[in-house]
Amino acid sequence: NDHMSSIPSFELKGRKKVNEGSSLFRSAQFNLIAERKVEGVLYALRLGFNVLFADTDIILLRDPFRHLIWNNVDYVHSINHVCDNPNAWDFQKNEYDEGNTGFYFIRSNAKTVNLYSKVIESMSSMEHLDDQTVFWKYMRSLPNGIIHALSTCGHFTPSFKSNVNQVLVSCPLDNCLFSSCLLNGGMFNFSSLSPILRDTRGDQKAVTIHANCLKGNDMKVSSMRSQQLWLVTDDGFSCNAMTSSLI
Repeated sequence: NDHMSSIPSFELKGRKKVNEGSSLFRSAQFNLIAERKVEGVLYALRLGFNVLFADTDIILLRDPFRHLIWNNVDYVHSINHVCDNPNAWDFQKNEYDEGNTGFYFIRSNAKTVNLYSKVIESMSSMEHLDDQTVFWKYMRSLPNGIIHALSTCGHFTPSFKSNVNQVLVSCPLDNCLFSSCLLNGGMFNFSSLSPILRDTRGDQKAVTIHANCLKGNDMKVSSMRSQQLWLVTDDGFSCNAMTSSLI
């Protein structure tokens, strides 16, 4: 395909074979696939590409980039809090608070290349854990002089004396605009989900929905279909138009 030939691509070859199909959470194959994803991002960062990473169970409703690109912010990530969770999210104070590694934007620089290199090293020594747990264990282990975690996303002007090129700056995305677990075993029917998509934060509308709390491809696809969020036709070669009532 002439169009595809102009798209930069590379093949990931890891130390173990990845099997096709779904894998149970934290099974050996699941963790191996997760490790391969981290390796792929690291390769792209080393080549000088900024990376927008999205799992295949992410529903992208609107252009996310105005929420992702901020001055002097290296890592912008979704979090594992359902929409309107009343508790403040703080991974440095609460060991159960993790960012969600299914959707994030990361800049290519020496700090992020070093971060992902260290995370992969950690994954090799903790093969029984998934990539998200390992990643945030490592992030939590970094001292304040190495990481500066913002409470909300926005342009950042460094005030610390240390070299800005050595301090990794991160921020969490809004947990309603970039939701986790919204599609959770039929928790929401179409009539209740639709208003959430139309009017999430005042005049702001939901940007992504993550079906991460559903197990297996079949359940994810079924739930997306029931909410009219599955756009691929049965033959897999074309897309249906998104239902106007969702927008």
